[in-house]
Amino acid sequence: MTIIDTHNHLYFPGFKETFHQILNDAKNTGITQQILIGIDELSCQASLNLAAEHSTFKVSLGLHPCDVDQLGVYQAEHHQYLGINSTLRPKIYNRTLYFQWLDELATKHPDTVVAFGETGFDQFHRQSSSLLKLQTLCFKEHLALCLKHQKTLIIHSRGAKEETLEFLKENAEEFKQINFVWHCFTEDLEAAQATIDLGGYIGVGGVSTYPKSETLRDIIRQIPLEKIVTETDAPYLTPHQARKNKAKLNSPAFLGEVIETIAKTKELPRKNVEAQLFKNAQQAFPGLAI
Repeated sequence: MTIIDTHNHLYFPGFKETFHQILNDAKNTGITQQILIGIDELSCQASLNLAAEHSTFKVSLGLHPCDVDQLGVYQAEHHQYLGINSTLRPKIYNRTLYFQWLDELATKHPDTVVAFGETGFDQFHRQSSSLLKLQTLCFKEHLALCLKHQKTLIIHSRGAKEETLEFLKENAEEFKQINFVWHCFTEDLEAAQATIDLGGYIGVGGVSTYPKSETLRDIIRQIPLEKIVTETDAPYLTPHQARKNKAKLNSPAFLGEVIETIAKTKELPRKNVEAQLFKNAQQAFPGLAI
């Protein structure tokens, strides 16, 4: 297998004891490149530090929709990220300054930073009009950075299909000028088609392997293979068989199960599917150096 994990969070503290084994397992299963997704100040810095140490990593810089009102807040149980000094604390409390900082990082590390995000709407964990407004503002900030640096945009949408579709519609001309991925796609065919019509890609991961995900597999069956990219979202969304084998955390090495699911769903030879998915990732993220 030769494939790219376009979305993971291997800087999370839960990987501390097994980090090097995870990298070896990924290499041994053919994972040639991984994109670390920064979701706040400390994880963005951790991602850049890990990428400086390990050539397998590229980086996406962002502010997660669940964190848009948490700038400067430190949570010890979440923020002891690998790749940074454990005494570091977030310093940026202002949204404008935060996106200026991301702009500066992308300028300083043009070959390492291949994307911005994940960004978008999350009305699953918390719902409020004020949070939605702030998520909209941050979505626009990410989009502006992608346009400026010609990087890929990574979209997060949970419990917010209509809000995401409306944002795509309102900013259609901007989206046509960049590459973008609807990460961890679990919506309907309408949303998938709207993404594809604007030139975007559909991010497919472990959810596609779950027995209850027949609706998602039906969408995968109907959309072009050329518009799918593979991702893990590790440590989350462990594929079905790996779960049955008692895997505690998701890992890039488990992408083979996702690829097998896509191949079976589309009734295509796995070898051909692997090759196309590899090509898709390179096209979706032109900054990947393979």
